[in-house]
Amino acid sequence: MQKKIEYILGSISCAVIILLCSDFKVWSIINTYAYSYLRQFNNSLQMNDVNGIFFWISFATSTGIQSGLYFAYKFGFRRMLMMNGLICSLFVFCSSFCTNFYAFTFTFGVGNVFFGGLIYLIAFDRAYKIFPNHKEISCGLLNVMFGVGILGQGELYFLLINKDDIPLVDDQDYYPSSVADNLPWALRYASIVYASLVIISVICYRPSLFQEYTSLVSTDSTNDNKQSAISGDVSNGYQSFNEEYEECQTYKQAFFSYTFLQIFCIVFFLGSFGTMIIGNYRPYGQQFISSDSYLTLIGTISGLLNGFSGIAWGPILKKINYRFLIYTFLIINVIMAFLYPTISNNSTLFFFFTAFSIFNYGGIYCVFPIMVLNAFGNKMGSKMIGHFFQAITLCSLFQYIFLMFVKDWNIIFYTYGSMSILGLVIAYFFTPQKVNWKTKKPSSILES
Repeated sequence: MQKKIEYILGSISCAVIILLCSDFKVWSIINTYAYSYLRQFNNSLQMNDVNGIFFWISFATSTGIQSGLYFAYKFGFRRMLMMNGLICSLFVFCSSFCTNFYAFTFTFGVGNVFFGGLIYLIAFDRAYKIFPNHKEISCGLLNVMFGVGILGQGELYFLLINKDDIPLVDDQDYYPSSVADNLPWALRYASIVYASLVIISVICYRPSLFQEYTSLVSTDSTNDNKQSAISGDVSNGYQSFNEEYEECQTYKQAFFSYTFLQIFCIVFFLGSFGTMIIGNYRPYGQQFISSDSYLTLIGTISGLLNGFSGIAWGPILKKINYRFLIYTFLIINVIMAFLYPTISNNSTLFFFFTAFSIFNYGGIYCVFPIMVLNAFGNKMGSKMIGHFFQAITLCSLFQYIFLMFVKDWNIIFYTYGSMSILGLVIAYFFTPQKVNWKTKKPSSILES
């Protein structure tokens, strides 16, 4: 009985960490509120400037995720969870006092998500220690919790900022001050909720379930956990290694390779359309949907579906080679991008297209880690996965710069549709399978 309670509390700790980390995606829900508030103090501020925070959020998140497990194994998981979780909450609290756009970007868009990123993989790593024989189920459930967190936070911010569903100012892209001025207190309340989640997670954390390390006793073991934390079990008939192939052995060999460039480009094209939709569905939808509650519902349901995508795509990935899912994701992006301008005036179809696009986007986090592991091998592949999150960061930077100069939404959608076609061509010819690092030559897709 005592052991069962330990397992339950340990599971709650992991789930609560993910609820906190769903803060990564909140910006797509509150960006218009933030713009409406900050423009009162920065007359020259434009909505596209505020959307630029997406790049910094993506960069800070990816950087934190890359290094989180390293520091957790070095300094202790509970210590990292407590310290970084509370610092994350503190940054959100501090952002509520910022009226300068750059100060707000630093506190909410960089500091907050960087420290959140440091604890993100702790949940997956610890869950796999608790349920070593059910890694895929654990991964799927944590992804669902991430979606639930987005749903809950989206509704929380809506109730705190615009519970009366007040529309935008006529012919403008911002809310009246009666709505905008609620943002600071909403952030303060949210920071208290985040701090409470951290405390609950720390209290429920069960050291007795794990073998804690004060240093990196085994680098390979650490990175195997990191591998599992992101991608789960990848051993199937399509992703196995043949003994005749030599795996990548060093960082230098991995970074300065043609394979690295191939994968980075493929991940960039996979993530581009979804990143643009996440960042801009709200300002785009506000042109023909006046209900703020409806747009908030679209965002929260889309976030929930994003979390469920791992459960949906994961079993498929066990049955077929990952390159076929890459083709599928890109084809869906092409269809969505070219149809978006024709259906957007229908609020129901807009809801469906947005939710399905973000659901499809969530699938890339299932497929690209497996591609990395197969290309670089288990030793270096597990170490390299985090670096390809920066391809998603590049997606955010591209959409920010592109939308700064292009305002016609038809051109924007058709450009992203064309990019997905280009990505499909690149993926068809250059998706790496097994790579023989003795000769640095990718195996043919026909061999797999």
